[in-house]
Amino acid sequence: MDANVQKRGELDLPLSSNSSDIQVHHYLIDLKCDLCNDFFQGSTTVYFTKQMKRDRLPDPLDIDSGISENTTPKSADSETTPIEEKEELKSKSFVAELSSENEPVNNYIEIVDEKCRVMCDVGKTSMKRKVNDTDISAATLPMNKHLKQSVSLKDDTNISYDANLQRFDCEKENNKDFILILDCHELEIQSVSETEVTTSIDAQTLSSPHWSTDEGQTSENLLQYDLGDQCLKIKVPSQKESEDNLRAIKISYKTTTDGLSLKWTKDQDGNDCVYTHGHWVNNRSLFPSQDVPEALATWQAYITVQQGLTVIMSGDLEPQCRECSDGMECFYFWTTFPMPSSTLSLAVGSWKECKKPKLQNQSANESIPYRVFGPETLMTKMNDIHRYIPLCLKEVTTVLGPHPMKRQDILVVPSSFDSLGMASPSVLYISQSLLHSDLSMFYRLAHEVCHTWFGIVIGPLDWTEEWLTEGFCTYLEDIIHTRVLKTAGMISEKEESDVRYLRDFVKLRTLTAEQQNTEESLQTLKPDCCELSTNKTFVKNGMNPEKKYLQVHYLKGYFLLRYLEKMAGSLEFLACLRKYVQKYHGKLVSSQEVLQFFIQECEQISAAEVTAPELSLVWLECSGIPSPLLQMMETESGVMSSFKRQVKEFCKSCKRKTTKFAQDTLKDFNPDELLLFLELLLDVKEIPLIALSCLKKKYNIDNCNAEIKHRWCELVIKCKQGNKFNKDIQNFLLDHQGMGVYLYGEMMLSGRKALIDLAHKCFQQLQHSMSTDNYNTVHSMLFGD
Repeated sequence: MDANVQKRGELDLPLSSNSSDIQVHHYLIDLKCDLCNDFFQGSTTVYFTKQMKRDRLPDPLDIDSGISENTTPKSADSETTPIEEKEELKSKSFVAELSSENEPVNNYIEIVDEKCRVMCDVGKTSMKRKVNDTDISAATLPMNKHLKQSVSLKDDTNISYDANLQRFDCEKENNKDFILILDCHELEIQSVSETEVTTSIDAQTLSSPHWSTDEGQTSENLLQYDLGDQCLKIKVPSQKESEDNLRAIKISYKTTTDGLSLKWTKDQDGNDCVYTHGHWVNNRSLFPSQDVPEALATWQAYITVQQGLTVIMSGDLEPQCRECSDGMECFYFWTTFPMPSSTLSLAVGSWKECKKPKLQNQSANESIPYRVFGPETLMTKMNDIHRYIPLCLKEVTTVLGPHPMKRQDILVVPSSFDSLGMASPSVLYISQSLLHSDLSMFYRLAHEVCHTWFGIVIGPLDWTEEWLTEGFCTYLEDIIHTRVLKTAGMISEKEESDVRYLRDFVKLRTLTAEQQNTEESLQTLKPDCCELSTNKTFVKNGMNPEKKYLQVHYLKGYFLLRYLEKMAGSLEFLACLRKYVQKYHGKLVSSQEVLQFFIQECEQISAAEVTAPELSLVWLECSGIPSPLLQMMETESGVMSSFKRQVKEFCKSCKRKTTKFAQDTLKDFNPDELLLFLELLLDVKEIPLIALSCLKKKYNIDNCNAEIKHRWCELVIKCKQGNKFNKDIQNFLLDHQGMGVYLYGEMMLSGRKALIDLAHKCFQQLQHSMSTDNYNTVHSMLFGD
């Protein structure tokens, strides 16, 4: 057994697919949704080629060089650095043909074998496509790891390989069957068969209005397969033709309610709905795939539902729709941008579109077209998204450059959604907890918008290095958010910088509390720093429920970038960040590679004589709070001291037991100031009832945003005489399920019977709609198992 497999624990996510031997280029998904009985049924057809044996230069993603765990070593006669050589090799790769407008390609070398004819381009090519009127070179698009293809799904399939390959080993292989392994989980497989390849997967064909689900004739002979807990193994027969021919396997199946990729629930209007859950198993219980970061493919999907339902899904453009004869409607989605299967999202429900206000100047404000969907109950609150998102899209593209997608759908998901937001290509899920008229919670919407760049267009080579996505988006969320508020006239230029400092202190407090209550193995941002193997068979802690509630990758990653920003200067660092986005567009990156980039590109950082290994050791590979972070925050301690004095004065006034006097000592705070003030109040050993009464009346807590309400609930639990406000806790747990999990634990630890009974009451009411992780976590808090 492989050493990596032996070391895998129960909470590690297995990576079973044999993507290094077989490359999936395209998925054709054809599913019918049954909302009444909670399942999808249909098929997924997987288009793939078998990787050929060849003599070649080392793959730039295979060998450790000391700069990155996956870069090519410097050759003896080369003057380039390892990173430069890696980029040179990457630049010679070819990608899936996205357009029929390619320029002529020169200097072909023909290598002919009786069973293999390969055209290798050693000249120059220019393959581009338009994205929002911006030319993006095909060389920058996401790549499959070994085989860089120009694929046409026809009998005369033509495949272009890496130009850096020296030659191909085209010796005849034994005509033996081989195994295709796909990642999947809790699917009810009905049949597996080979399908004739007759259609094309170029951009023109995918977007054609004359679409059909008939992808070819299925062979009469069904294929043998073995279904495991996390994978599907298919025995594929050899063929007389060349082994590099494109082939297609059709897998017919039915999803199950045990599959963790899908959440079957009711929306806020009481209507049935389903959405991809973004769970630890990604989309494995929606369709079988190669579920690893470097396995990039295009896809098309036919989703059939009852007429009147709304289907929201990742894809290049808005769906094409067609009525069926049996009262059903089919939605057709597609993407020409190769991506990991884990990024696909799908939602089906009775949601309504919240139309843009008629007075909005659409052409002037939108960098890309967008739509907003959600339950009719929340339609009025959803109008606030139209106040925010056009400005947000404008500001984020000002910082990072042109938006890489062609559209943006935003869905307000059911109240059982267990986080504040989730991003996938062209689709954002957001929690109802973000909806507030002061727009103060929409920083999280800005966070999800930024994931289009960090997480979708640029991804981590190692899924355990989540800070490369979450840390970057957390860093940008405050910058984009405060710019939007300033543009909207809601804060001044001075308040723009003040808000960032206030939020820094809240983030530091959250990170400190988390580090004090979390095992060290979950506190590092680079847990595989000692792993030399690149052929990973699992993701460490990939299915650990505790990790879901941790923010260490968000916050520690944020402060690392904030630290680099302070060395470089704000404007210089943002300019460097834009260069980073341009350079690594469509690529997978490692921590070492990213740190080295910022050191090389920012003169001020380079002048500080910091090295990538040093930064990695202090910030990524160690648990606890990095010492540079504490030193950095000490320079801004005056802001914190001011708030601490106000907390002290307020608590002192409460001892006089005069409500009016205590209330008069409270200042008028904006949402971010109030959040920090309540945070510091939680440090007070005992909260008197008079303090709660003053706070609720002064700041009208019932109408505050969800983050302020959460701190308020913590104060109520901390106050021994606070039972009169227990109704506020109940309302919060019902309305903000993604934020209230820890409150159950605090209520149980309080030892107060009224709070313990309330915790059980709320759990009993919500348990059937809770996500699996929330259910298990709260159940453990309440019943101790």
